[in-house]
Amino acid sequence: MAEAGMFNKQTTSNAVIDCEPPPTTLTLPVAMLYVWTVINVGRPQDIFPFVAQIYPGQVVAAISAGSYFMFPEPSVKTNASPFSHMEARLFLYLSAVMVLTTPFSYYPSLSLEFMKAFIWKFGLYFFLFVKLINTPQRIAAFLYTLLFSGLLIGTSALLFSGSQHRVSIGGMYDPNDLAMLMVTLLPLCLIPFLASRKWYGKAFAGIASTLMLAALLATQSRGGFIGLITVGAWYGCIGIPRISRIKLTVILSVVTILFVSMATEQYMDRMQTITEESQDGAGRLLIWKRSLKIAFDHPLLGVGPAAYMTAYGDYLNNDRFDAELSAEVSGGKWQTAHNTYLLILVELGFVGFLIFFMILLRTYSNLRHTLSASLPFSKSPNNAQIYAAALSGSLTGFAICGIFLSQSYNGLIYEFCWLSGVLVRQNQRKPMQVDPKITSRRL
Repeated sequence: MAEAGMFNKQTTSNAVIDCEPPPTTLTLPVAMLYVWTVINVGRPQDIFPFVAQIYPGQVVAAISAGSYFMFPEPSVKTNASPFSHMEARLFLYLSAVMVLTTPFSYYPSLSLEFMKAFIWKFGLYFFLFVKLINTPQRIAAFLYTLLFSGLLIGTSALLFSGSQHRVSIGGMYDPNDLAMLMVTLLPLCLIPFLASRKWYGKAFAGIASTLMLAALLATQSRGGFIGLITVGAWYGCIGIPRISRIKLTVILSVVTILFVSMATEQYMDRMQTITEESQDGAGRLLIWKRSLKIAFDHPLLGVGPAAYMTAYGDYLNNDRFDAELSAEVSGGKWQTAHNTYLLILVELGFVGFLIFFMILLRTYSNLRHTLSASLPFSKSPNNAQIYAAALSGSLTGFAICGIFLSQSYNGLIYEFCWLSGVLVRQNQRKPMQVDPKITSRRL
């Protein structure tokens, strides 16, 4: 019997045929992509140093790409390439801007090396990602992979932090970066909690959320705290599938009270300094003002990928900032942008900033569409809405924490955009319309 929602091969010229849905089985390329995701996000090579000696990223990347081309996916009857969809094209547009701006960079050789690394390493990953993650089942598996990765790195940070005042782990995640990851991936705990019908699924969600909250608290990150509160407010506004408004309000209130009560006095003191402008130039507001100055001086092409600090330092050394922003008045320490949006604006100009903003907007729009639609493609009609609700919280956490961190090239934002598009396109798949005179055709 044909897959649910599909008719047999007999048809007539009056029938409207939907394309065959992509395969849902776990193939070797898909499995290797999940492993690659754990290496990129969960960073086992940072947790266990001996793993780094075998270069897991390069090895798994080679196996993933090789298995994809050696064992191709079953053919899919569709006229559209994944890169014909706007979610994938936006990534290509941003990459094109990076290529275009590199020759005019403040530091061309550094921009070239960064661009090659980003486009080659993440570009290969993203190519496989859009080719393989194309069904709700694979979206669910990928989101579970992300959740596992966050739980792995968060728990490891708690276990191996020793006497650190603020927990961090490896060279990838300083305390603020780790906090951002926890805030971004914490909403994914909704998936096992709401979609699982077994007690152990809900227990896993509870344990995972508790450990990730503990890791977030241990970072003492001010931006992470603001991100968490914003995610809670977001869910208070849009709601969560299968949870009533009253119950949701109670849950969010309890979580907020517990989090604040567990926070140390030192952590709360740090929260009060988030907008301070320090004399050594480390205050974020000072850096942001200086960033706007650089951005408006280079509106079209920016200063080039990975060249922010070089441009910032050049402005300081050559006294190109206005009086109140000058090194003599406010300090001359070289800094990164400490802001995802200003970093992309300064490095890639207003064109790159517009594309990045469109990625965020497109993702939110797709998720809103999915949340408001009736989705017929899952065994449980609310499962895809749960995925969309979880992703919307993750995107909100990323967007808010990104105000305080330089994460413009973090792959999660581009992955979320693609996932949101897959959910929308699956929802738009229409059942076949058959000539009413043909009564012998069946599902």
